[in-house]
Amino acid sequence: MGISKVVDLRSFAACILFTSGMLIASAQAVQTASQRMHAESYALVSYARPAYDDSPAAGAVTAGLNLDLFALSSSVELSLDVRGVAARSTQINEASAGFGPRLSYRRFWVQPYAEYLFGAGRGTFNTSANPDYQRDYSAVRSYGGGIDLRTSRYVTFRADAQTQRWRFTHLAPYFHPQQVSVGVSYHLHTHSHTGPQL
Repeated sequence: MGISKVVDLRSFAACILFTSGMLIASAQAVQTASQRMHAESYALVSYARPAYDDSPAAGAVTAGLNLDLFALSSSVELSLDVRGVAARSTQINEASAGFGPRLSYRRFWVQPYAEYLFGAGRGTFNTSANPDYQRDYSAVRSYGGGIDLRTSRYVTFRADAQTQRWRFTHLAPYFHPQQVSVGVSYHLHTHSHTGPQL
């Protein structure tokens, strides 16, 4: 493994650790903040387009956590989204993790949202002819959005679409994996000084 690959691997690991730290710190902030703040976990099944070297469409799994930070108005909320995506194709398997701001608008039981995430990803090549080049790493930016439909006090149906930007080396062109996902989110309990809240 070359020096550049070691650096990429360390960068990927650092991103995961930093994401975990952000998650823990935000969770602590949510626990002691206002009653409006809450957290929700989600799991989605995705139809993915790897977009690398004409790879065919693939199945994927997306999972993550939303942590509300504060309300900008009675309907608009800013939150932190932490998510991971794992897509498997015949030519390449792509795994990424990232975090970033999520802006949502709540109207009755409908909540559309948009987000922009920063993170890192790993591509594992299934058809590589070079035994010394079986995987590579990339910084990943992801942007997209979706809509939440509240079905009960705790459960929400979610439809989501994301586009990512990858590049393995500075000499290679960018490529843009995409995921279209459906699934559910579950609203977790948080606690303020006055007792448990959603």
